[in-house]
Amino acid sequence: MRKDPKVVDSNKELLEYSALLTSVLAYEEMPMQAALAGFAKELSLPNVELDRLGNTLFVTARGVEANKNKMVGRVINMDIGENLVDNYVKHLQDLQSKGITHYTYRLYMTRALPIIKKIATKMVDLGVPVKIVPGKTKEGNVVHLVYFKLGSSQEEGMADG
Repeated sequence: MRKDPKVVDSNKELLEYSALLTSVLAYEEMPMQAALAGFAKELSLPNVELDRLGNTLFVTARGVEANKNKMVGRVINMDIGENLVDNYVKHLQDLQSKGITHYTYRLYMTRALPIIKKIATKMVDLGVPVKIVPGKTKEGNVVHLVYFKLGSSQEEGMADG
């Protein structure tokens, strides 16, 4: 069993991209070379964007045509929890300013749920509706789907998401 990567406070040390990626991808359940090749392939897709805040990378895929204002994403994080919360909120605000109305995240690491709940609370305080829906993968593993409705007002709710 692999150990969790060591987090680094980005207010004290900003990691190089290579250190950030190799530390986190080493945690994947596949050889490092395969993980890096898969990540490179993912980033080469035309609708995938990579953003960095602190020691957190946000990999997001934008929908097409009718879904062009919707995104799904994942996080590669090596930052401390407090910074991750702040980075995530800023990232969602940045997406909102770019016209993104919906953002979905799949949380596979149940131990990270308290952090997601902190992010959700901050976003709700900013007027963004959030839903966290527990479920299971085909393999029976726990997953939480997290929906952020980044539209212009709470009145829009989650009905069209």
